[in-house]
Amino acid sequence: GDIVVTENVSTAIKAFGMTFRKSAATEMDAFGNAWITTLVSTRLNGPPGVGRRTGNLARSFKSRVTDSALLNAVVLDVQPEGPGSEYANLQEFGGTIRPVKAKNLWIPIAGNLTPSGTARISPREAIAQGGFFAKGVFFGRALTKNKVPQRSQHLGGSGYKGAEFKRGENITPLFVLKKSVRVEGRMGASALWAQSIPVLTNRLDALATRMFSSTGGA
Repeated sequence: GDIVVTENVSTAIKAFGMTFRKSAATEMDAFGNAWITTLVSTRLNGPPGVGRRTGNLARSFKSRVTDSALLNAVVLDVQPEGPGSEYANLQEFGGTIRPVKAKNLWIPIAGNLTPSGTARISPREAIAQGGFFAKGVFFGRALTKNKVPQRSQHLGGSGYKGAEFKRGENITPLFVLKKSVRVEGRMGASALWAQSIPVLTNRLDALATRMFSSTGGA
């Protein structure tokens, strides 16, 4: 949205023209990058915001400042792009995830999660190494020697697509299958932006005051 400026800034824009706009662009660029740092550290690093997994979303935010002749204004553009940007709206506003090409979403659980919460193996890899379905859960061979929830031993026999399990072989739940998953928006970028804008307004106002002082103006 538009950045509302003080009367002091409006006067400086008229008095100093491009000189003020260039200095304002520098202030806005510094603000944009500082805002991204705050967003990443407070809202993309675990509760109460979004948990960090791959880090793609955190790295996707970029800040750019341009002097637009079309708008006759200095424009600050802070938004996600590239890998991770596709998740931004979902994490900000929430939504329902449904499978596109498969019948179900395969949600990694229990013995298929790293300490950071990412999947150790994909559904394709899990099926390839052998497993079986039970009550909407795909069980497979234990991926680590560490103790995990619901880890047990197979009684021996066949699994999905002919996979054979020996009696006593360690197995654990790897995926739960869902038709859809509801994600609640927890990023809070919009609220953080609204809270931070007064900081930029004050910085631009201080810039205008400095320029007037250096020229002996009012």
